[in-house]
Amino acid sequence: YQVRDRTRVDFRCPLILPEYRQREERDPHLRDLVGSVASGTGVARAEFALRRATQAGQEPALADYIADVARELNQACIAGQCVIVEGSQGTQLSLALSRDYPCCTSDNCTTAALADDVGLNWRYIEEVVLVVKALPSRVGAGPLPLQLEAAEEDARGIAEYGVNTGRRRRKAAGISWPHLEEAVMLNGPTQLALTFCDHLDQAVTGARSKADLTAPVRQLIDELENR
Repeated sequence: YQVRDRTRVDFRCPLILPEYRQREERDPHLRDLVGSVASGTGVARAEFALRRATQAGQEPALADYIADVARELNQACIAGQCVIVEGSQGTQLSLALSRDYPCCTSDNCTTAALADDVGLNWRYIEEVVLVVKALPSRVGAGPLPLQLEAAEEDARGIAEYGVNTGRRRRKAAGISWPHLEEAVMLNGPTQLALTFCDHLDQAVTGARSKADLTAPVRQLIDELENR
């Protein structure tokens, strides 16, 4: 895949072993109650906290990819380079902050958590972009405010599937403002990136300028800005 020259793995990173995925797949609590995707991440984090995990720096197969990522990122910032730290999942799934525990993920999904995960000095954070879905979605167990029926998703052609598992995501009819306001409070965004606007109004598909936005999308943007 020609990634050796542009991919680095921090030497401290705990490895996810095949047996970790198998343990999660066999765990009825994770499988049936939490609706875990069984990636093995939770077990890996648990083993890491217990100081029993194998770290990337100990794995010979990763020797060509190992780096001190924290040092590289901070030195890049000192040199005035642009560093982008991209998170996954959503703030409401944060382990320590979710109101839906145990139906959450195995880490926190916030600005502070992302900086901590990569060892980035907080003083170098200049912009925080909060990604907001026009129609939020959720895979696995746990409540989803304003949830649509699957039949309505199909009728509107907006069914959504997870990129890692292929599982169908449940979708909401709109944004839950209390949840978004809490996400803003926890993350301190300087910008919002509104995504999946074509699921709100398919007529906006292909839009590349403000003039191309349709009335429903423009109305949602106005409400986001006002709030």
